[in-house]
Formats: sequence, C-alpha cells, structure tokens
Amino acid sequence: MEMLRLTQPKMKGQSVLRLQELAGSLGFDCGRNDGIFGPKTEEMLKKLQAHLGLEADGICGPVTWKAIMKAVEEKTTRHEKEARAAGGLIVDVRGLHSPPVNFKKKRSWSEIRGVTLHQTGIKMSDKPSGWYSLNAHIGVTQDGKIILANDPTD
Repeated sequence: MEMLRLTQPKMKGQSVLRLQELAGSLGFDCGRNDGIFGPKTEEMLKKLQAHLGLEADGICGPVTWKAIMKAVEEKTTRHEKEARAAGGLIVDVRGLHSPPVNFKKKRSWSEIRGVTLHQTGIKMSDKPSGWYSLNAHIGVTQDGKIILANDPTD
C-alpha cells in the first residue's frame, strides 16, 4: 500500500478509499468514504493511530498499514469465535473489505425477492478473511461456515 497523508492537492484513489473503509470497520469514521485524503480522513487516521498505540502523525505508512490490517484480522477472528461460542457458524465480514465493483447502488429490502447461492468453480479459503474479494453477498465454506461477505442491499 502506498504512503498516504494530507497534501495539496489532496491525495485521491483506491488506497485512500481502502483506508477509509478499513478504519470504518474498526469504528473510526471520517464521514463519506470518498477516496479523498482530506482533513476529516487525517483526523480519523490520527485517532485510529492513537488507538492502535502508534504515533498519531496522520501519515499512513507501512507501520500504520500493518497495524490496521492486524486489527482487522483480529476483529474477523473474534467475530468467528463469537459466532461459534453462540452455537452458530455465521461469520459476518461485511464492511471489513472494499465493496465489489459490480454493486452500483443500494436497494431497499422491499426490492429484494430472494438471495441465491450457487457453486463457484474456484476454491475459497476456510478463513473468513479469504472471502474479502468475494463478488457476492453470502458464501459457505467446506466446513459449513456461512460467510456474510456483502450486505444483500448492495
């Protein structure tokens, strides 16, 4: 991942969007995830860095990226353990990754008539984090875990 910081002109792009989404999944909000590294993103990043025990300098370099990814992975693992402890095999990883590019707009629940599961021709990971790139809403692992990958309204 590239190093991100507040500059003039402002940094823009997928790396900034990914930072905003990952931070949001950890409970740190910068407003709309727009892929623009502005003052709100810098402020959010400083709060996230402080939370992770890092120097809160507002620069997202290799150390910050690594800490963010570790925190997201730990959150995913915690979700899986909580689901198993509750007697279920549903693992919710919605919002822990970039939304698939084919999802153009939100739909209301009244527009959704059903959700279809189908077999894919690829082997997916047994770890929920391995499903982050799934261009679908729900998946099922070989051992029966149900992965909520993307919100059905997307």
